[in-house]
Amino acid sequence: MNAYNNLHRWSEKKPKKIFSALKLLSRLIMFAASRDWTRRLVRLAFKLFKINRDIAVRSGDGVIYANSVDRLAAALLWKHSLLSGFESEIYKSAVKKGATVLEIGANIGFFTTLFAKLAGESGKVVAFEPDPDNFRLLEKNIQANDCKNAVCVQKAVSDRTGTGRLYLCEEHRGDHRLFDSRDGRRSVEVETAAIDDFMPGGAVVNFIKMDIQGAEYLALQGMERTIKNSGHLLMLCEFSPALLRRAGTDPLEFLKKLEALGFTLKYLDEEKKSAVPAGTAELLGKCEGEDYLNLYLEK
Repeated sequence: MNAYNNLHRWSEKKPKKIFSALKLLSRLIMFAASRDWTRRLVRLAFKLFKINRDIAVRSGDGVIYANSVDRLAAALLWKHSLLSGFESEIYKSAVKKGATVLEIGANIGFFTTLFAKLAGESGKVVAFEPDPDNFRLLEKNIQANDCKNAVCVQKAVSDRTGTGRLYLCEEHRGDHRLFDSRDGRRSVEVETAAIDDFMPGGAVVNFIKMDIQGAEYLALQGMERTIKNSGHLLMLCEFSPALLRRAGTDPLEFLKKLEALGFTLKYLDEEKKSAVPAGTAELLGKCEGEDYLNLYLEK
């Protein structure tokens, strides 16, 4: 714990250095989660340096409670407004007062608190997170930041309402999956929800953020009515062909489905800080191997 406190103080004094260090740590965690031998090493390290309480990371925007190395790394990036870069600027311009926001894959609430603030008292944020520990922290963070217009739902968004298995990643708790990736993960039973079943008939949504590790096509199939009911709709969605394939989805079919639902296809270019129009072939070509993009979708 002393090591964390020292890191926290260092982050106050040297934000540029902490940014570089935490970015490196985040990359190492994601690399470890994708390799069998490194995964075992990181699991052992995390057990040796297990954090047994929720730690508050505070910033001018509020407070986030976290209780693991990967979550604390993300929380410190959040503290210094470095967690998502250009993506956050998109949120701030897209989510207006009174908006209805769906956050599909809310994790512990880094962006839920932002969406709640942007939507205001007349708006509503519905945050879906199936993992029990992530969900506990999500609720705690929503309460700590007095987000009275946010509703937390402990369900995995999918194409149907029922139950399923969630395969947990102990090294990177943003990498839980609704499919068995055959890498030794333990799994838990979770409730699933189709958005069209969850939302009232005729419900209109203004903004959707979706990042659910390859289950995006399933979620899309379960929200067609809601998308069609919503006139002008913006959605930011992770596009990882590798994860989609592992989940049993053809990435091209996913992109075609988005177009069929009336969305124009763009991707976020962090360097140019813009949403760049692209066709299906170009998007697929930019995602070789494990590469992924954040799609900016508008209808």
